[in-house]
Amino acid sequence: MKTFETGDAIIARHGDKGSWKIDADELRASLPPEQAQLVQTVISEEFPGMTDTPLTKEGILRSLALAESMHDDLPPGAVVVFSDSGKERAQLTRALVAGRVQQIEEHGAAEGKQPKLLDVLRVDSNEIARLLEDSHDATWTPYGAMVSAGTIEFDDALARWVNDMNKPNANIPADQHPRESSERYRTFLKLIKEKVQTAGKDAEIPVVFLGIGHSGSLEQVAFEEKGVDMTGEESPQYCEMFVFDKHGALIKRQETEI
Repeated sequence: MKTFETGDAIIARHGDKGSWKIDADELRASLPPEQAQLVQTVISEEFPGMTDTPLTKEGILRSLALAESMHDDLPPGAVVVFSDSGKERAQLTRALVAGRVQQIEEHGAAEGKQPKLLDVLRVDSNEIARLLEDSHDATWTPYGAMVSAGTIEFDDALARWVNDMNKPNANIPADQHPRESSERYRTFLKLIKEKVQTAGKDAEIPVVFLGIGHSGSLEQVAFEEKGVDMTGEESPQYCEMFVFDKHGALIKRQETEI
């Protein structure tokens, strides 16, 4: 994957959806000590009182892996800006990714390495959170019921849903069509471009944004980019990065393995 450049924006799907009862011993058995401690610190400081996470344990591990993958491709001297949709599983994914990126930087400094990043920032904005929300759930209900019944896998249901919604005769209300959410995601990209230009269009500092979003909206983005029906294998995976350049063009999709 090419190194991120100034104005690049990444919209990643949140970590694995589900729940996990927080268990410090299980964390320590699953992660290196410093990462286990990071997870506990993030949860206690940013989500006080949480006893069950809105991500599975795999979702927590994948969020940390996303941070490492992203950090590898950041240009030296970059400012990284994190945001999310405001939904708890997206908030936790963002907090873990940002925390792990910062931890990697701190460990490098402790070992005498030159810091790679200039700063790691978090943006809490109602405007950005609204733009990163998932697609309207009204049209998803029958497809979700099939997934719950075990008659179809989630990825296949997601592909069938987006294909059905985009048929010429679908007759879906505009405010419920997944296109509404893909347009919001593209508005997010335009907003990011404007913020980069306003912050200092003559600056040499690379600025990279990561927004944590959702599968329905990203599925519609992928459908629009492809131009024909989607398959289940092409559905957005947990913590998959959709990388857009400063012009808003999708230039890369990258899955996050654990």
